[in-house]
Parts: sequence; C-alpha cells; structure tokens
Amino acid sequence: MPFWKRRSKLTTTTAVWKTEEGWYADLIADIVTAVKQKDLTVVVTHFPETHDRIAQSLEDRSISVTLVSDASDLREYLRYASTPEPVAMIPSLVLELAAPFERSRTTPQHDACVLVPEIHPTPAPDKLVEQFAAALPYNTALTFYSHLDSPFMQVFGSERIQSLMGLLGLTDYQRLEHPHITRSIRTAQKRLASSAIRTSAARSMAEWMEKNLPRG
Repeated sequence: MPFWKRRSKLTTTTAVWKTEEGWYADLIADIVTAVKQKDLTVVVTHFPETHDRIAQSLEDRSISVTLVSDASDLREYLRYASTPEPVAMIPSLVLELAAPFERSRTTPQHDACVLVPEIHPTPAPDKLVEQFAAALPYNTALTFYSHLDSPFMQVFGSERIQSLMGLLGLTDYQRLEHPHITRSIRTAQKRLASSAIRTSAARSMAEWMEKNLPRG
C-alpha cells in the first residue's frame, strides 16, 4: 500500500484484576514497558487522586512526565509528540475542552500506548478517550484498567467476573481481558449514567459516586 494511503490503527482492550494491588502494580509496569519499548506513552486520568498517585510513582522511578493541563497544551503536544519520553499525563477534562479531535493525516511513524487507569462510572468520558486515541497519527493500543475492589465494580456487580477469575485460576497479579467484560461494563456505565442525579466533579471515583448517585 502506498505510504500516503496508510492509516493508523486503534486496538482497544479492557483489563480487570482481582485486587487494587494487582491492578496498580501492572498499570505502572505497563507504563514502564511502553517507555522502554520507545512507544509514545499517554496516560489519561479521570480523577485527580489517581493522577497524583501515578505521577508520584513515575517520579520515584525517574520517568519524566509532561502534564498536559489545557486544550492548547494538548494541541501543542500532539503537533510535536514524536519521542517516547516524557510520558504525557492528560486529565480527561482537558480532552473534553479540546474536543472534537480531527483525525491526523500523518503517516504512522511508530506505536503509541494510551492507558486509562480507571473506568469512569459513566460512558461519555471513556468514549471521549476512544475518540482522542483514534485521532492520533500512530498505531495506538488503548487500554482501560479496572479491578474488582473499585467502587464502580462494586456497584456494577463483580460477582460473575470474580467467579470467572476463580475458575481460570487467575492470581491477584494476572489480568482478565474479554470482549464480553467490555460490553458488560459499557452497559453498566449507561445504567449508572441514567440514574445519576448530578455530574459534580470529584477527586476520586469513590467521591464521584458518593456525590452523584442516589443513596440507598
């Protein structure tokens, strides 16, 4: 295929762990691996508490981080991002301010990893991340991360996933990936969105659910 007709590809995965400990250890390991492989590495965070935790972990490992804090910073980053470091950390609110995203016509030069540490309780923010990743001029692997201890998974009802993990003999540090899980999570997000009484900002997922979902 002529180089001017090549198009970047997007692959999307949802990965689930049994515990928060296993989830976080593998999340950080995936970021470190992407940097070592010289992939363009982007971490999109929904909540400041998670953002700060990851930024500190990367700093402790001497991995450089660029904070993309507003829409103009994002456009500037995308215009010149061509090296694996530093890792870009982007709050999803910045994506909201910068949308819609125009798909680049640039020929893919290398690979990119977009990592989303938490599934948002509602579908719109995650859908926006997908649109952002699809617009990147790279062959991009987009991964959403979650674990059975998260507030979303507790409300979503993680018993079936936990049973499946048990049947498969998965340990706390092994991930489960399956299209059925992704579809089930997207359905649960829609249900939560329809029952939310407001959409107030929050520092963590637990706080968001406390503020925005009806009690009882």
